[in-house]
Amino acid sequence: MPGKKLSVDDAVQKLLTLSNDIELRKVLKKQEEARVDNAFSLIAHGSTRANMRTYLGFLRLVNGKMGLYGVVLCALLVPTVLLLFKDSERLELATCMEARKQELVKKQLQAVEHTYTSKCKYYNFIAIAKLTTNKTSPPLS
Repeated sequence: MPGKKLSVDDAVQKLLTLSNDIELRKVLKKQEEARVDNAFSLIAHGSTRANMRTYLGFLRLVNGKMGLYGVVLCALLVPTVLLLFKDSERLELATCMEARKQELVKKQLQAVEHTYTSKCKYYNFIAIAKLTTNKTSPPLS
């Protein structure tokens, strides 16, 4: 799948499918766990690589619109898919996700999000707190 560009509608449909699959399975597959782990690690530690900064920016945008549930879902979608989108498409995807939040966020997805935010020994919660509150520095006067 990496390398194949999806439309925004296809990406939203894929996210809905992933959310439903997780609800039915009750667990993440090993590869999915690794993607979620990498996304939360990126949030906590950042990256100097340009493409990862783009991905991190998107994760922050989704978090602001949907919360960390959206971050989990986006991690499952595979970063390459998101990086193939233009900025306007990533913004559209985040907006579509927010509009369909009730369909996307399932009970099991909430449990996955809770598990990852509870792993204090792996993540820097100051970074996640900054991400969650989406605080920016006030302008200097």
